[in-house]
Amino acid sequence: MSGCLHHVSLTCRDLNASQRFYEQFGYTTLKSYTDEQVSIVIMTSDFGPAIEIFCFTSREYDHSPASRIDSMPNIQSIGITHIAIQVDDITATRRQLIKSAPCTEIRTARLGGFVYFFTHDPDENQIEIIMEN
Repeated sequence: MSGCLHHVSLTCRDLNASQRFYEQFGYTTLKSYTDEQVSIVIMTSDFGPAIEIFCFTSREYDHSPASRIDSMPNIQSIGITHIAIQVDDITATRRQLIKSAPCTEIRTARLGGFVYFFTHDPDENQIEIIMEN
């Protein structure tokens, strides 16, 4: 049996803000759906799995942040802790993102092969930005 990662699914508070964030990385809207309970957008890029974004109309979200910049990256919990987006120019990407969101310093991966930093999207999902060496 073989397989590959098809998509990552996120729930957000503000669909437009989330779309704008992921558009910075070359993601575009492939499909969208809205009814009285939810809006769903599938965003794709030429380089990786899709991102499926849900925004429920009930708005009864747990507003406690999933991650905070002062503890970022918080990758010691069980389950999915972050998603990683690969870029061509990590320094330029960090310079752009830090205008609107906190970012950690750029570091070299312990296993080698790439450099990275962490930031978060508008709903404070941890996002690792990586660039291969």
